[in-house]
Amino acid sequence: MNRRYKWIYATMAAELAIKEILVRIEPKLQVIVETFPSPPLGMLYGDVLGKIAGVKLTGDDQKKLQRDARRRNDLVHNPRSPTPTLEEVDKYVNFIEGRIRWLLKEWRRIRREKAAINAEGEKRVTIGHIV
Repeated sequence: MNRRYKWIYATMAAELAIKEILVRIEPKLQVIVETFPSPPLGMLYGDVLGKIAGVKLTGDDQKKLQRDARRRNDLVHNPRSPTPTLEEVDKYVNFIEGRIRWLLKEWRRIRREKAAINAEGEKRVTIGHIV
């Protein structure tokens, strides 16, 4: 695959992943995520995820996502922008895959915590009903 497209697709994957997880955590966000333009990628994985889930990427990772998303925009909108080297693309794809794995791990943790809270709440309601 063309190196430019690999970079572009990796960035798209990072954006789709964070949007999907945000909606799974808070379903009411779906209309916003699907309707309005996205905030910068670093902000989605940073402040937005932090406010919704209580967890966010490190500042360095947020900055890298932001910088690399800008490069994606250059690749999409300026055909004369320099094509990344194979090494740069491989590093970027690995970075994005790592951030998506981290995001999925956090989602599984959040889902488990929500399930435990719901189970505890149901237990209290059941016990309260019996008494």
